[in-house]
Amino acid sequence: MNIFKRIIFFILILFPLFSIVAIPYKSYATIKDCFDINFSEYFSRLFGENVSQKAYKNDSVYVSGTPLGFTVYGDGVIIVGIGEVESECGKVFPCEGHGIKEGDLLIEINGERIDNAKTIENIIENQTDIDKTFELVFLRDKKRIIQHILPAVDIRTGKRRLGLWVRDNTAGIGTLTYITKNYRFGALGHPVCDADTGAFLPVLDGDMFECNVVGIDKGIKGSAGELKGIFVKTAEPVGKVYKNNDFGIYGEIFEDKLSNLYLREVPVAKRDEIYPGKAVVLSTVSGTVPQEFEVEIIKTSNQSSSKSKSMVIRITDPMLLDKTGGIVQGMSGSPILQNGKFVGAITHVFVSDPTKGFGVYAEWMLQQ
Repeated sequence: MNIFKRIIFFILILFPLFSIVAIPYKSYATIKDCFDINFSEYFSRLFGENVSQKAYKNDSVYVSGTPLGFTVYGDGVIIVGIGEVESECGKVFPCEGHGIKEGDLLIEINGERIDNAKTIENIIENQTDIDKTFELVFLRDKKRIIQHILPAVDIRTGKRRLGLWVRDNTAGIGTLTYITKNYRFGALGHPVCDADTGAFLPVLDGDMFECNVVGIDKGIKGSAGELKGIFVKTAEPVGKVYKNNDFGIYGEIFEDKLSNLYLREVPVAKRDEIYPGKAVVLSTVSGTVPQEFEVEIIKTSNQSSSKSKSMVIRITDPMLLDKTGGIVQGMSGSPILQNGKFVGAITHVFVSDPTKGFGVYAEWMLQQ
């Protein structure tokens, strides 16, 4: 440590420690809280190390493995196709030639936020100048794309249309990974994407429902299998979805629904506690109650910042291999335990070998 870093170390860390001695207890508690929050930041700047305290706000969590159905509504609408409009001049394509692609996310028209297909129709209908173009803002790979488009009048309805096919929601089944003591949950371990385009869907709102696994398409080499589950979208939800990102979907489970879920309190493992070797996974392959299956962690990644694909796992449990062939779609989010600690969750299957797949570290999910 050079002399400059020594001086900074004294000013930022040692000096506040000396000062605390004379501070009354109630004030000390407030300063200590601030000190704890900033310590890792100071330490990282001084020594160039990535030290994260955020994941360990929860020394323990309730892991699950319970299957859940979900519906999520996008913050924007996904373009799933570019179509025609039957006008007085014949078939026209208002959006053709504007560089719009399937999978683009339409987020604004004339400065108004888009959250569903009906919003698009209302904005266009409320524009009285039929010769005026509309400014559409799209997101593609997190970059904003602006296009000015003139809708065409549909001779069948008399309404102006853009000729865009859009989707504003998606649904599916997955596995509940964990719940914290303040009822916050993490699930799936990977993002929810549009089924047709593969586009990431930013979440405006969403619901979680109880789900019953009723069948399995067994995985084989070259073809990923799938859990078959049913849930009722009109049923009373067990929780709300607030976020969708690279590490899964996140939200809140309603307190009065906790008794409907399988939950087991376990400590959270730090990254340096996880090693290649035996482990278990909690997953549901029939009904609503998870079972414990044997797996092996065959590789761990030395990740200093949050990334997916933290470890490679292999299914070794004969019963699970017989039922599913290995990892199948719908098992994503199944919590992985090693030495009784929560170490991560299943996220992906290797299509070339369904007995293997990726997992993400618990720490990265909890940081979200």
